[in-house]
Amino acid sequence: MAVGTPLHKGYCFSYMRRGKAAAAPAKGAAETAEAGTAAAAAETTAAHPYENSIKTINTVNTVEEFWETYDFLKRPNDLPTTTDYHFFRAGIKPVWEDIANAKGGKWIVRLPKGLASRYWEETMLALIGGQFTGVPDGEICGAVLSIRYNEGKTKVAIFGSCLFSTDPFTLRYGAQHCRLNSLKKCFSAFLFR
Repeated sequence: MAVGTPLHKGYCFSYMRRGKAAAAPAKGAAETAEAGTAAAAAETTAAHPYENSIKTINTVNTVEEFWETYDFLKRPNDLPTTTDYHFFRAGIKPVWEDIANAKGGKWIVRLPKGLASRYWEETMLALIGGQFTGVPDGEICGAVLSIRYNEGKTKVAIFGSCLFSTDPFTLRYGAQHCRLNSLKKCFSAFLFR
């Protein structure tokens, strides 16, 4: 059990650098390779290259763990291009295939690259502090920061599960609809105050 001031929910820091394939095999793939079936291991790793390229940094359950981890990380303004930081509730993978994200959507804010560090920190603090008032508990799954300097912009995306809504403001992802009205209002009010 972690010692310190507990967070309402645990969160997991992870990152991905696009264009840099994961060097380590997937969890189940290593055991398969040891059994002598290297071809099966290669197939398992290749089946989910995006998910396999996401590297976990740390899962935090207390305020103290959050700050220890956050202080260790490079600030977004100092990251190389094509890098993503993920900050999701513990147990939720930052992929659409995760059951919590499967019927959800995301709301994206594009920022000038010089503002990335400030808004990323404020977004994470808002998540762990429950500052998105009006958004039902559990609806926000996490956030992603995408560094794309060739576009001259940085993206902060909030991912929501949106499993139970019928608000008029919807965002379409294939056949799925996602409620984002209250999330959009809260995120805009929080970041652009």
